[in-house]
Amino acid sequence: MTTREVRKEYAVKALNQIPEAWRLAMQKERDAMEFYTRMAQAADDKGIRSLFEMLAEQEAKHHALLEAEYRRLFEPDLELGRERLPLTWYEWEEDSFRLADELDLPVMLYITAPWCEPCHLMERTTLAEPEVVTAINDTVIPILVDADKRPDVDRRYSKQGWPTTAFLNAQGEVLESHNFMTTEQVLAALQRVKGRVQGDVVVAKPAIAFRSDMEAPELEDQPEAVGELHPAVVEEIWQKVVAEFDEKHGGFGQAPKFHHADALEFVLAMLHRTGDEKLAKVEHTSLQAMAQSGLYDKVEGGFFRYAANADWSEPHFEKLAGDQARLLELYLRAYKATAQPAYLDVARGVLGYIDAVLWDRDRGYFYSSQEADLEYYHLDAAGRAEREAPYVDKTVYTRRNAAIASAYMLASAVLDDPRYADLAIRALEFIWQNVYKEGLGMHHYFDGQLHVPGLLIDQVTMASAWLDAYEHFGREIYVKRAQTLVRFADNALRDEDGRYFDALATPEAVGRLRHRAKPFQENVLAAEVNLRLFRVTGHDAYRAAAQHTLEALVPHYADMGLDAAHFGLVVDRFLRKPLLITVVGENEDPKRGELVRAARRAYAPNRTVQAVDPQWEPARLARLGYPAEPAPVAYVCLGNLCARPTADPNELLAQAQAMVGQERAGLAGTWEYKGYVVDEGFKPEPGERFQYFLRIFKNDERVFRYCVWTSKNAVVARWPGVDPDTEAGRAELEEHLRAEGHKRVEQKIAEGAFENWLLNLGADGEEEVILEERDE
Repeated sequence: MTTREVRKEYAVKALNQIPEAWRLAMQKERDAMEFYTRMAQAADDKGIRSLFEMLAEQEAKHHALLEAEYRRLFEPDLELGRERLPLTWYEWEEDSFRLADELDLPVMLYITAPWCEPCHLMERTTLAEPEVVTAINDTVIPILVDADKRPDVDRRYSKQGWPTTAFLNAQGEVLESHNFMTTEQVLAALQRVKGRVQGDVVVAKPAIAFRSDMEAPELEDQPEAVGELHPAVVEEIWQKVVAEFDEKHGGFGQAPKFHHADALEFVLAMLHRTGDEKLAKVEHTSLQAMAQSGLYDKVEGGFFRYAANADWSEPHFEKLAGDQARLLELYLRAYKATAQPAYLDVARGVLGYIDAVLWDRDRGYFYSSQEADLEYYHLDAAGRAEREAPYVDKTVYTRRNAAIASAYMLASAVLDDPRYADLAIRALEFIWQNVYKEGLGMHHYFDGQLHVPGLLIDQVTMASAWLDAYEHFGREIYVKRAQTLVRFADNALRDEDGRYFDALATPEAVGRLRHRAKPFQENVLAAEVNLRLFRVTGHDAYRAAAQHTLEALVPHYADMGLDAAHFGLVVDRFLRKPLLITVVGENEDPKRGELVRAARRAYAPNRTVQAVDPQWEPARLARLGYPAEPAPVAYVCLGNLCARPTADPNELLAQAQAMVGQERAGLAGTWEYKGYVVDEGFKPEPGERFQYFLRIFKNDERVFRYCVWTSKNAVVARWPGVDPDTEAGRAELEEHLRAEGHKRVEQKIAEGAFENWLLNLGADGEEEVILEERDE
């Protein structure tokens, strides 16, 4: 045998023997833990019992650490299923590439995911063939990468999907890249790359396709132009999104059909502001089609990742935590905007799935994904009950926990159920205590120890979740944590052009990881977090940072297609004055909490909720221009247009809905009175509330606004024959409110009373108040 062959045989033998010793050590720790537990149970003396309980807890921690490290070292493919692939897999680390260099062998990089159906197929077929196993072990250094655990590697090496089978040299440069490969294709590729590495074959370096959502790393160092933030940017993205709409089946594009929740959220926001009929068709056709199709699991709840066909048929059955979070938020917001019960039913189904499958009740965090299982998901409820459910990846990911936590806090507000917010905070606190480390920011995932520090996506999604927690609970500590993460991102990841790199600078990294990317969508999230921080802190530096990043992204959005939708939404929020709801009251006052939660129940795409304790934050209260008394009380403002202070959660909702309604274009046409033009619209709201808004113009300039607001209880009392739960009843109610609004507007025009008005039609009377203009 050659020296190289001897060294390789020795290395493989050593790696195969060490796991046995590792498992023995874990068994010893487990035995000790059980022994101390029995001793504690048998002890009569309280002090001795406490001692043995402490020792048992220590042994449990030791066992957990050993088990986590064992899985990291010897079972990188644990997430793929119960059976290990018959290959000696190496980690993505310098030592693996150093070994490849010393042995003069190429590297086979296999990128997979625990939920990936075609990955599992390749693992059961191609990579299980004895001939392939022997050839791989003899010819290459095989490295397995979980795309979820190493998004930095996946971003740079994935061939637009999974599985990716890439062959690299010892410097990490790509020789060939493929997706699914058959036995024959793998064997042929192994022969080719072996010849290239050993110099037997001279082949030009092939071109490798990058993922569609990533700029090529070699372009990152080139200076970029800065664009202007203008409403035309939002309009252009709006038109592009509409152009991608599938008129026949809903959704966007053809096969394969993804949900594109960001695009639908953008459409919902633009629809709510403008009342555009085309946007209404895009939004509601898509939401209804997804909910009624096989993409939605009608047995267990939750959404599958995508459908193979344009008509949403043949879904790929993996369920990802991130998808559940985004679609839960989308359907909750659609319900808030339209009051359609069907959207709330879908949201409840997603909540039920997450609770049942992805929530760790003992430790308080959310799991990552559930794998695809074609046979299982074709069964009805009775059939599934008799089978073992598909494998769930229980890895703790920062991004996915942050996403579900944000969605749960929204669910808590919409459903007025504090349980969901409590679960969200529990998960966020677990992540903060276990996955954040000062100086390194949020790490990417946790399985007993920390992994992959400093990724941009983890900093911004966690910061966003803390801001959601602040808006829900009003606790300043959550803003501080968001600021901490943004400060880390600014120091470690922000470039001079205003954009952020996706990962920390690591000059010693292998291959493409030496080149940092500036991903478009992650930078949009970073800009959004900075904008939100400006809204809640008033610090101009955050607004300037958001503007700098957004302007640096303008030259790129035209190439992003549907992926530009979230950028369009953030630009729109940046350009428009927010609906700002400020609650003044002491932190521990339960009435303050009720007002804060009510503030989040109204649909407003550009809303910020903040709470101020007059005892602990007098300077901030003074800067905002509000008095310390009365308290608790809420102030609702759209720009400098403000309603009167209120301590009533229902009135707060009415004010917020009136403000947002007054921003929208009317849906019921226009009419004229004494030279004034009025547009108007009727809008049901969640919580059995209804509003009719009117905007009065003179020569295309708005003169004043008028909003009529009422509730179901008031409708029953004032118009006993009207049933607002029926279509006919709502049409009759709309006529009543229209007549009331017309009468009031004509009266205001005749009197020259050109202030902005809110009319509350209650069960026991009515109240008309002026929405006052404040100094900015």
